Amino acid sequence: MCQSDWSRDFGDSWVKAWGPWAPMVAPWAPMMQMWAQAMSAWVPGAGGMASQWMSPASWMGGMWGAPRVTTSVASRNPASVSACLRLGAAALDLSAGSFERRGEGADSFTGATLESDAGENRVRVTVSVPDGQAPGTYRATIRDRQGVEQGQIVVEIREPTPTD
Repeated sequence: MCQSDWSRDFGDSWVKAWGPWAPMVAPWAPMMQMWAQAMSAWVPGAGGMASQWMSPASWMGGMWGAPRVTTSVASRNPASVSACLRLGAAALDLSAGSFERRGEGADSFTGATLESDAGENRVRVTVSVPDGQAPGTYRATIRDRQGVEQGQIVVEIREPTPTD
């Protein structure tokens, strides 16, 4: 799993997504749920509607939970892919920049596609590593249409071993 400042700050919890506002927002969520349940009692056929609305497993799950990520990689050398995404990123049109390796012998390549499915709260990341790409750890930034950073993809390319 890749680590960055925002993944530690936001994690998988919707409360963490509020950052420094969390202490003020945390009491608001159960009060809003209580109010919604009390008001839905007066609506014919709405029994349980408020509980479903406030549940992260409901149709609004993409708004509250971190998206599930499916990764695949095509590479001649052994490689692994990991991705971290912000909450709600599955509902956005995402794209990845070029993969860059930092440090001595800095190198880069392009070749990532992202498919978002807001209904399933899932993002599929496919990476194609060019033949002859130098081993190392490469990072690419995931951005939405407006250019706002929504996550990161990390590809680790290793030297082939005799058993590969």
